[in-house]
Amino acid sequence: MVQRIAIRYGFSSQKPQAAKKSYEDLEETRAKFSLEFWDKYKAYEGGGILNVDGTLILFGMPPIKWWAGKGRKDSARILGANKYAGRMTAVLTVRDDGVKMPILFIIRAVPGGRIEQIGLVLRG
Repeated sequence: MVQRIAIRYGFSSQKPQAAKKSYEDLEETRAKFSLEFWDKYKAYEGGGILNVDGTLILFGMPPIKWWAGKGRKDSARILGANKYAGRMTAVLTVRDDGVKMPILFIIRAVPGGRIEQIGLVLRG
């Protein structure tokens, strides 16, 4: 019974394995990489290296499925539904000296359009 539940929810059984490298070897590899990295990029002083990560945010998406009444003849399409209407990317950046930069939001818009004129309206 437990196996059926595991299979239904996408779990798989795995055997424990031994690590391929010891902890000391991993520490040595990390130290060697750090020395090589800073030797190569020593021209960049504090704050010159950025760690950037982008996250996609979807909102206002049309439903994937729509309930239609029994015996309905017409289409169950949603008028004016745009597949990518609510899409925004949030870019998070941290400098190598630990300073967090402001969040950069990337939005698909028309140059000189509504967003540039009035900005984003935040509703809580």
